[in-house]
Amino acid sequence: MCAAFRTDEVATSQLPAMLLLAKMGWQPLTKAAANAARKGRTSAVILEDITRDYLRGRCLKWAGQDAPLSEDNIETLLTRLRNLPPATYGKQAENKWDLLCLPQGVEQVIAGTRRSHNVPLIDFDNPDANQFHMAAEFSVERSRSVETRRPDIVLFINGIPVVVIENKKAATDVEQGISQAIRNQKPDEIPHLYVYAQILLSVNKNANRYATTGTPAKLWNVWKESEIGDDIVRGLIDAPLSDDQHASLFSDDFASEGTFDSVQHGRLITDQDRALVGLCRPDR
Repeated sequence: MCAAFRTDEVATSQLPAMLLLAKMGWQPLTKAAANAARKGRTSAVILEDITRDYLRGRCLKWAGQDAPLSEDNIETLLTRLRNLPPATYGKQAENKWDLLCLPQGVEQVIAGTRRSHNVPLIDFDNPDANQFHMAAEFSVERSRSVETRRPDIVLFINGIPVVVIENKKAATDVEQGISQAIRNQKPDEIPHLYVYAQILLSVNKNANRYATTGTPAKLWNVWKESEIGDDIVRGLIDAPLSDDQHASLFSDDFASEGTFDSVQHGRLITDQDRALVGLCRPDR
């Protein structure tokens, strides 16, 4: 007997988005793996184990010698990244933007000389040096509460949350996802996730809106792609998943969807697909 045709947001938006993102290079994390990377603390939004792994791969150069970043400096950078200054939400987001976009200075002895070295938390010059992950239903503890919110998809670069996506079924207006994102940024919600995010998205298969943190609803915009053609989007949709990607994607709440990717091949390209490829392709 054929399975019932599903029209909910998981089947029509969330899973197609996750499949496409995985094929673009975002490594899916199971809920267990995402939580383990933040030591099981739902109040934490940085996957610190992944950030440490990335920083341990950084090489400092001086006087013809190479040296790995010291563990002390790794912890210094993590503390700098983790701490939120006692400031307005906008200033906190600006502070995190500086941390992500500007190389961070640390001091370390190499070849017997203590010098200041610049370390990028995201390597914009060598995109392949970064680690790209995604987590579905990423639970974040609310401020001054034990309750949690669960954005549909969060994308991480080097363990740092940079994109938050709300998925809606076709019959639900993307304005609802915008309202959720704006609500989640309020002081008693989960603003500590959004201060790191550089792109916010609300999508269903027929529509998209995108913004940055603090953007009012009326200024969320439609992404219209002019440089990436549908042939590229088509190739990504039809690309196969690796065994590891498949195992990570179809676990947790999606365990019963193990054959879902087989019906994705050859499906129609959606507005959601174009927006995700345009805004979230790692090389961009």
